[in-house]
Amino acid sequence: MMKIFTLFAMLFFMSFTGFSQNTTLVGKWEVTNKDKQGEQFEFKNDKTAYMIKEGIASPTFTYEFDSNKTPNWVDLSVEEEDFSMKMKGLVEFIDEDTVKLELFPEDGSERPSQFTPVETSNDVAYVILKRM
Repeated sequence: MMKIFTLFAMLFFMSFTGFSQNTTLVGKWEVTNKDKQGEQFEFKNDKTAYMIKEGIASPTFTYEFDSNKTPNWVDLSVEEEDFSMKMKGLVEFIDEDTVKLELFPEDGSERPSQFTPVETSNDVAYVILKRM
C-alpha cells in the first residue's frame, strides 16, 4: 500500500512541473503569425543570428540572451561599415519548441518589462516562433 501511495504522490507532483524548459534560442525558427508566415530566424551557437524575410537573409546580427529575466531578454545588434542597429527584445518560452518574441527598435528608452498589449486582433506586436 505504501508503494502505491508513493507512486501516486510522485506522479501527482510531477504533473505540476510542466515541460522541461529548454531555454535556448539556438536553432532555426519559423514565424507562425498569419501575416508574417514564411519569415524565419536562426540563432547559432556562436552568438550570431539572422532573419529571413521574403527569401532574403538579413545582415548577420550578434545576440545576447538572458534566461534569468522574466520574460527572457534578447539583444540583437548589427554593425557594418555605414550601418548600425540595435534592438532589445523579450522572449517567452511557451513550450520547448515555441516562443513568443517581441523586438523593440533602439530609441533610447528602457526595455519594456512586458509584451505590448494587444488592443485589436490586427495589432499584434509580437511573433510566435516554432522550432524547425
